[in-house]
Amino acid sequence: MIDKPTAVIADDHPGILDVIAELLEPSFRIVAQAKDGDAAFRAIKECRPRLAILDLSMPKMNGLEVARRLSEIHSSTKIVFLTLESDEEIIDEARRCGHGYVSKIRVSSDLLPALGAALRGEFFTSDFAELRRRR
Repeated sequence: MIDKPTAVIADDHPGILDVIAELLEPSFRIVAQAKDGDAAFRAIKECRPRLAILDLSMPKMNGLEVARRLSEIHSSTKIVFLTLESDEEIIDEARRCGHGYVSKIRVSSDLLPALGAALRGEFFTSDFAELRRRR
């Protein structure tokens, strides 16, 4: 039996947590779920997963703050951000402290490729330009 990569998922919307868990279930082992940034940081620090999927906008600490704090403690967990935010400056910041940036609108098509890229040490981002054109 092949070991599945471990993951922590964090989002303040229970429905999104359910969707992410369902997407990950076949290929990843979810070791913790969190509804705010503080709980996500503690879970990642304690469980030391290979991957963390973090909502960019959470109570107590946003996803970027969680990633910065993990960097300070030299965590090896790969971070993929999940968001509706398409601001280029925020995407650039995510690129500096994470391994992926996925639109919640495209979670079903983009999350698994983003996680695969993160595990390979590559950065993945949803095509926000395409999403902007559709508006």
